Amino acid sequence: MFRRKLLSFMLALALLLPFETLPVLAAERPEDTLKIETTGETLQGTSVYRSPVTLTLSAEPGVREVLIKEDGLWMSLSLGEDGTCTLNFQNDGVYRFRFCTEDADGLRSKPQDVSFIIDVQLAGVLDACRALPSLDASNDQMVEARRAEIMSVQGQFSDLTDVQRAYFPADEEEHLSVLVRWLNRMRPGIDVFPPETPLVAVSEKKIGDSNIYPEGTQIKVYTEIMHDVDHMAIRREDGVWQPIEKQWDSYIETFKEPGVYTFDICSQDAYGNHSPAREFTMIISTELYEFMQKAEVAVELDAEQSLLDYYALDMRKRSMVGQTIWRRLSTLYEINCNVTGVTWKAEVDGQPVDAIGMLRGFPLGNAVFSIDGAESARTLPNITKKIFYEYSVTFQDAKNGEKKDPAQPVLIRLGIPPFLRSHKGVAVYDSTGNAVESRIRSEDSGLVLEFLAARSGAYYFAADS
Repeated sequence: MFRRKLLSFMLALALLLPFETLPVLAAERPEDTLKIETTGETLQGTSVYRSPVTLTLSAEPGVREVLIKEDGLWMSLSLGEDGTCTLNFQNDGVYRFRFCTEDADGLRSKPQDVSFIIDVQLAGVLDACRALPSLDASNDQMVEARRAEIMSVQGQFSDLTDVQRAYFPADEEEHLSVLVRWLNRMRPGIDVFPPETPLVAVSEKKIGDSNIYPEGTQIKVYTEIMHDVDHMAIRREDGVWQPIEKQWDSYIETFKEPGVYTFDICSQDAYGNHSPAREFTMIISTELYEFMQKAEVAVELDAEQSLLDYYALDMRKRSMVGQTIWRRLSTLYEINCNVTGVTWKAEVDGQPVDAIGMLRGFPLGNAVFSIDGAESARTLPNITKKIFYEYSVTFQDAKNGEKKDPAQPVLIRLGIPPFLRSHKGVAVYDSTGNAVESRIRSEDSGLVLEFLAARSGAYYFAADS
């Protein structure tokens, strides 16, 4: 059973500061300051590792910390005194990570992507296949004498998923196939061929290239030729094949609860042969499915609202949605702002700033957004947190320069300057001392502050320390 596993690091490795991530704001990046070395034993003739894999990260002088991004979340890795960090991976799985460094000014290097596959199961099947009789040096008696072994290896090969079989050397797959056909030629009365790998029909419409479906989604498992199928089976995380319930003439599996489901399916005949497994991953979430439905067809103001809805999702859900939808919505928002004469980008303290929601805020268009910033020690009534910084947000008429407030709050997204990044318990207040909705995210470019601005005026960055 080939499954994506969680990180398994050595005990000496400490994972600190779990962060969330958003699509990046444009930012200047320092030069590459991280070297990554991958070591491990690969399967002969493949790029798959048959042994544990070690990543050695070496940071250049001046690097404050090394960050790793997995499953949409940034985490800080502890470095040794020599500026290195070692990560060890032992479980079978497909591993995909992104690394970057952060300097003393809070600037992050260009991310480096690392991916690899560990598959001890695949290695075992390949070793077993290579140990089978040679095609050139065998005769009927020699092949027949090892019938049970050949059929066992075929069963092991069928247990591999389609993802794994893609890495199986073609010459060894043909070697096994020829031996199975050889057995059939000698004793054609014994069925040695696996049935057809089943197909899957999903009850709900697929949206784009996503695999997100609502709760209650059903899959129908079938093959084009059903007469040689005894039953269909599903293999979940426990690695055990279980029969799929037959409803009338169909094999149906229902996914009622939200979650991420990874499973394999196969068809089995009455002789014990089963088809090569096929792997599927489905994200079951009515919330995400409904978001994707709207975002896929959204235009103009609907695209802006979908973009705001995207930012309202928690970080893991955003990583499930992926970048394609975000790029579409962001592009539409930018086009619509340009067409209606709305300014939505600015800069403060060398950090980029985006204003999302300008179209609904100024439905007649011709609006300008700007922002300034300065350190502040002001006190506000009923505020126990210490104020460190003041952002001055201005919304103006593009034609006459008059200030005007948006009809609905605008989401301000800005890179946090380095001298503010160490504060804890951050909150944002308006000029009256009322707290405004705010949050801090970690992106590829660094930490980002988000808050809602309902009017022109001062917004204060405050923290516990």
